Amino acid sequence: TGEAWNELMHSLTKGPDYHSGALGQPCMPDFQDLLNVDGGWALLNEKGYIESPNGCGTAMAYVYFVSYTVLISFVVLNLLIAVILEGFEETSTGEETKIVERCIDDWKEFDPNFTLEVDLAGCFQ
Repeated sequence: TGEAWNELMHSLTKGPDYHSGALGQPCMPDFQDLLNVDGGWALLNEKGYIESPNGCGTAMAYVYFVSYTVLISFVVLNLLIAVILEGFEETSTGEETKIVERCIDDWKEFDPNFTLEVDLAGCFQ
């Protein structure tokens, strides 16, 4: 339904300039690289980045969220159309259609021109 998607998207786009300017804290763009260095985990833990990480975002978040929303919208729309078409197909090939076709064929014997009028003598044959 879209609740808080825009807030999440905007949070994921905040880069180093936002973190250093607005928050006064540096963001850590490469956590994985720091964890592989000797003492990296201890350094990150000492600065408090393990319990509350402060990662940098990227402008690619806009591309990801917009393309995700468009893709999911098309998938859901196609599913809705498929359900409607399947329901239409089931109703057009149901038993009711066969019964109506049989009634039309039987009526044709008594009223070949489909005038919707049958003489009384023809009804009792």
